[in-house]
Amino acid sequence: IAAAKKALPYDTSMLPAQKRFLSEQLQKEGYLFPSIQHELITQDGGRCIVWKIDPGAQIQFGKTILSAQSDLPFERIIRELSYREGDVWDAEKIKQSFVRFKSLNLFDSISFSPLAVKDGQVRRDILLKLRKDDPFELRVRAGLEFQHIRQYQTFAGVAYKVGGTFMVKNPTNHGDLFRFDADVARSHREVHIKYLYPWVFQAPIDGILDAYAIKYEQPGYIGNKRNLYTL
Repeated sequence: IAAAKKALPYDTSMLPAQKRFLSEQLQKEGYLFPSIQHELITQDGGRCIVWKIDPGAQIQFGKTILSAQSDLPFERIIRELSYREGDVWDAEKIKQSFVRFKSLNLFDSISFSPLAVKDGQVRRDILLKLRKDDPFELRVRAGLEFQHIRQYQTFAGVAYKVGGTFMVKNPTNHGDLFRFDADVARSHREVHIKYLYPWVFQAPIDGILDAYAIKYEQPGYIGNKRNLYTL
């Protein structure tokens, strides 16, 4: 805690906040169960607060116990984790691992559950539960949109918009994803194909193939069915 530039009046309401700050800092360093106590003593004619801290054992990541309904092999699941066994405990790495699994779009539910640490243990195991999503997914969408001539700010009618998304999840059992998007409107058409393949050449690099085709027709003035130009 940084020293105050000037003496502050004694206020008991400040102690819980300071204790919480010390606890959070120790937990970031892997000391999950610190003992933090304070004592009010007299020194140099005044009274001051002394913090007595016993950080305890520094906790490390233990084994990851997998409970999964998934076709992915165990080693391909474990490699997506942001931590390794023996690393200093860091809750942020668990959050990063969750975000990584979520971004793969392969699982319907994802759960990380740190297990209790027994006396004398310095490594904390984690139970990872995964439930695979349906291998095929189809989404459809439809709506209406207002159309106007931007130059004159004139309303030109109501236009339709329809589209859909088709996904094939884990087609080669490597955690890959194939996605096809198509949207059609009165003056706009778009087709988008995307293929994601994680860990190219066994390295933590994602390979992405992106292909698209877009067509846009600029409407003319009101009453004219012909378009000014097409991109």
